[in-house]
Amino acid sequence: MKKPDRPQIPRKTIYRLSIYLRCLARLRDNAIRTVSSDALARVAGVIIILFGLHLTGIFKIKALYTDARLHSVKGSSTPLGAFVIGFAFAFGWTPCLGPILSAILALAEEQNTLAKGVLLLAVYSLGLAVPFLLTSLGVERFLKFYSRFRSHMHALEVASGGLLIALGILLLIGRFTLISNWLSFLNRFAL
Repeated sequence: MKKPDRPQIPRKTIYRLSIYLRCLARLRDNAIRTVSSDALARVAGVIIILFGLHLTGIFKIKALYTDARLHSVKGSSTPLGAFVIGFAFAFGWTPCLGPILSAILALAEEQNTLAKGVLLLAVYSLGLAVPFLLTSLGVERFLKFYSRFRSHMHALEVASGGLLIALGILLLIGRFTLISNWLSFLNRFAL
């Protein structure tokens, strides 16, 4: 008697995405070791500004719009096949996550301690995961909300792009610490 198919556990997708992001972080870390922090901050500033211009629509990076579909790929029924398909899925998300994730990784690199960098990445991960978890709990309500919110998506992208441009400029001119000065009143909430 054949066992009924079990639904896929969402944790597997999260693990695959986590492995992909760890691989990216490892590659980034190896590249960073060879470059001075001032030069890295300037390069990161320029890249963040470019991503901000892309999000605002002022400047389009066509490579971020490419799409590759693998409809004929088989093998997701084996653990290795599922891993490969999950890795491809995570890789396909790169254009969606790339600009913001790049900014967060650059900001994490600029932190004084490893704990602060990890905290930034943890908050980013929560910001990425929580909407999906909440959506799964209330898909119907979410669809109603999203149909109303969709008209504001461009404004949200432009605002996010503007924020990235401002952060990139601060990194580029070496004044990123201004943010910590402006937000110093939040220190009373520090862990």
